[in-house]
Amino acid sequence: MRRFINEKKGKEWTIEIVDAADGTKEVRTRSGKIGEQGVLGTRGVPTAEAAEKKAAELIAQQLKKGYVETEAPAASRSADESGEKQENRTACSARLSSPRRLQIIMDGKSRFLEIYDDKIKRRGADELRKYLLDSDFFTAPASGRFHNCHRGGLCEHSVNVYEQLVRIADAEFGAERAEKFTDETLAICGLLHDVCKIDYYKEDFRNVKNENGEWERKPYYSKNEVLPYGHGEKSVYIINSFMQLTRAEALAINWHMGGFDLRVRGGDYSMSEAYSRYPLCALLHAADLLATYLDEERGA
Repeated sequence: MRRFINEKKGKEWTIEIVDAADGTKEVRTRSGKIGEQGVLGTRGVPTAEAAEKKAAELIAQQLKKGYVETEAPAASRSADESGEKQENRTACSARLSSPRRLQIIMDGKSRFLEIYDDKIKRRGADELRKYLLDSDFFTAPASGRFHNCHRGGLCEHSVNVYEQLVRIADAEFGAERAEKFTDETLAICGLLHDVCKIDYYKEDFRNVKNENGEWERKPYYSKNEVLPYGHGEKSVYIINSFMQLTRAEALAINWHMGGFDLRVRGGDYSMSEAYSRYPLCALLHAADLLATYLDEERGA
């Protein structure tokens, strides 16, 4: 088994080639947060040569994502091989006391503030920074049971969206990008689009049955919204309370959910007009999607 880790995201990925019952080969991968069970993936291939080729392709993909190879743990972490029932990975827990999680939170916070302090100089930025530090922004999850639903997940997601936004803006406009969107604008939209999730989730506990049919007390996140103002529009309201957004920034943050926005699902066509007039809107939505579905794992 070969093991790869991404310290920045706090994730690990393993891969191994095993013999299948029918004489073919299987390429097995497992990915998840460092120190946790992770999600198992299996790809069947006809020959050992094909298995080596597939493994090389998958490893190359992980290296491009920033993973670095390290030694595999001495004990196998495959619950499938021992016949144990896997825990439902869509039910996230609050993971209140993990030392590793606390370190990841601190690393994510440092990265966020590094970008914020370097890029955002607008009047009111200092007051907004203080508001974030005094809130649960750096410890809150990005969601209750989907992407980055763990402590510190919101901050991690915000940095991921910022990095994706810079990447796709540069790729789309090249040398003209700086004329269209300043570094400050990209930082504001990427880092702050989800401040609406401040004071939204609450760490709680519930009783669930384990694999033996016994009740256990498990941590999870429940919703406890303090300011019921919507989603994107709530982020705009909060940011504008401290510093003035440009029209393009406000519209991009307001409509960053795209077709998932409840206003759109209810029949509002304003989003389409905003995307047509202000390219930043489409770019931020795309960055949010890429960060959510490519950089982050559901139920992780």
